[in-house]
Amino acid sequence: MKLYKNEQLYSKENGWLNTMLEGFDSVAILILDQSYKYIMLNNGHKKFMKRLLGIDVKIGMNILDIIEKYEKNNMKENFIGRIKEKVSIAFKGKSIITNEEVLVKQSEIEYYQIELVPIKDEKGNIIQIGICSLNITDNINTMKYLLKRKLDISEEYKEKYNFLRNISHEIRTPMNGIVGLTDILLKDDLDTKQKKYMNAIKDSATALLENVDNILYNCKTGVNKLPVNYKEFTVHKLMNSIQNMFSAKQQEMKLNINYNIDKNVDKCVIGNELKLQQVLINIMSIAINLSACSQIQVNVKVQEKFMNYNNKHGIKLKFEILYLGKKINERKNKECFNSYEVTRQLIKDINGDIGISNDDCFKNNIYIIIPFILCDKVKKNIKCINNDDQIKMKSIELKNENKIKILVAEDNLVNQMVINELIRMFGWKSNIVNNGKKAIEALKNDNYDLILMDISMPEMNGVEAMRVIKQEKRFKKIPIIALTAYALEEDKEKLIQLGMDDYLSKPIDKEKLYEMVNKHLKLSYEDVIKQDDIHLNDEYSNGFKRLDKVLGGNTQLILELGNKIIEMFSKEQMDEIIEFAGSGKIVELREVIHKLKGAISNFKLTKVTENLNTIKEMAIAGDINSIYNLIDEINGDIGEFKKELIKYCNN
Repeated sequence: MKLYKNEQLYSKENGWLNTMLEGFDSVAILILDQSYKYIMLNNGHKKFMKRLLGIDVKIGMNILDIIEKYEKNNMKENFIGRIKEKVSIAFKGKSIITNEEVLVKQSEIEYYQIELVPIKDEKGNIIQIGICSLNITDNINTMKYLLKRKLDISEEYKEKYNFLRNISHEIRTPMNGIVGLTDILLKDDLDTKQKKYMNAIKDSATALLENVDNILYNCKTGVNKLPVNYKEFTVHKLMNSIQNMFSAKQQEMKLNINYNIDKNVDKCVIGNELKLQQVLINIMSIAINLSACSQIQVNVKVQEKFMNYNNKHGIKLKFEILYLGKKINERKNKECFNSYEVTRQLIKDINGDIGISNDDCFKNNIYIIIPFILCDKVKKNIKCINNDDQIKMKSIELKNENKIKILVAEDNLVNQMVINELIRMFGWKSNIVNNGKKAIEALKNDNYDLILMDISMPEMNGVEAMRVIKQEKRFKKIPIIALTAYALEEDKEKLIQLGMDDYLSKPIDKEKLYEMVNKHLKLSYEDVIKQDDIHLNDEYSNGFKRLDKVLGGNTQLILELGNKIIEMFSKEQMDEIIEFAGSGKIVELREVIHKLKGAISNFKLTKVTENLNTIKEMAIAGDINSIYNLIDEINGDIGEFKKELIKYCNN
């Protein structure tokens, strides 16, 4: 009696299950025996077969016979073969999930996810196959649409990016001429007023180029703010640059703009000079537009001094622009208000504050407060060497040698003039050609130490010419430096991958050119070294003698500079490097390493430089043990440097 109740319950539950399966419309469910005949099928499958083939399927029919007989051409190629194969696999005891395309009504494709499950009897033998088919057409079409949209957006972004990239190239090319010719003219005997205007042109052009680079950065990253680039700069020099930029406006509008920098404002600070310059230009422009009189006062004051979380000495400077005139008002002077809001965002990016104060007499004070890190104290006591003077000394020294000969491939006439003049200033020789083919011909007819190769030239571009030159065994050792007006780092790195030995970004100035030639031709003043008979370690003597030559034999200054280098590589500094590396503070680590590398570059401490670069790589890789070993090596090298410095100065 109990067994009968169980059978009755089973039969009842089985009936409920069949009723539920029969009722599914969106899901097709069927069971086939080993001869592909229907044992069971639900309404969902019946409707599908009716819509696909126009027939009513019933239990006992063979599914493959039906498909072959009624509409074989409607199926995707090899559909029947694939179904047979998958059913065969399922009959061997393996469940299968597959996606299939089906052509409906001669034009419409539908997509189905089909699952095949083996059904076993009480003894474990596989006797039937259960098949469940789900229409996933909507999902697939949605995915296709989203993918297409993504590709369309990507293509649109690519077009926009390439457009801006090319615009950048077109801007940088003429700007190269402006900056280069300005640089050359500044070497002439100009009166004070002319020199002031030429410096203003150069400062404005440099700022424009940096802004072009930032526009490209924004386009590339999709970030609506400029990259933050902190570096050492001189507040007094920045304010002098601002004064130069507004000098023409000042004369045109008959303005009297007074600038005052408090005596206690530190000369050297670390911050974002470009953004600060943009902020000051914006605020000055607002004040000029709203001013009701010809008097504007610009003040720079110390707001407060502080110590940051890295125990670095910091300073907050307050920049005030005072004028008599209208207030900044959203409705009355919308243009000025919008400029003010842009400026507010720029200031926010560099952790500063902006404010406005007014009095009853309409005397307005727009002020900003910006935090900076102070440069290391050891640098304050170092005698500053003017870059121009340093270059002049190098130029005088090399003019007597007349050994270096440079081939320049450049099609822009202004750029030809600039590069030729820069080369001449160093006492080197040059030959200018205007395309890649002529560069190859020139190489066959004369000997050159280095090639400056523009990328975009008619007839044969720089990359094509480089490849031809590199194939010639006799030319392989000649460094080929790509001249590029593209600003993006990946553009430059791509040139290295293509085979260029290095690259120079336009506009090219005398410092960049000298450093590049020195890097590849190693201008180590061989004649001087051969004459001297001082038995020093060559790792250090070349640097000492080079500085001796540049500084006009001022051994005392060399000793002072060397001692400052030794102080910079203190135990505290090395511990800070280890702390930054261990805690993953890569940005801070890079700043410290960049500072140290810049300091030792004059002494040619190659091994120390290489170890500093390796520390940065090991920090990124998380290899702290290697960093400890590298620090030990650096300490040893600095100790050896100290001994050699004393030996050289005593001699």
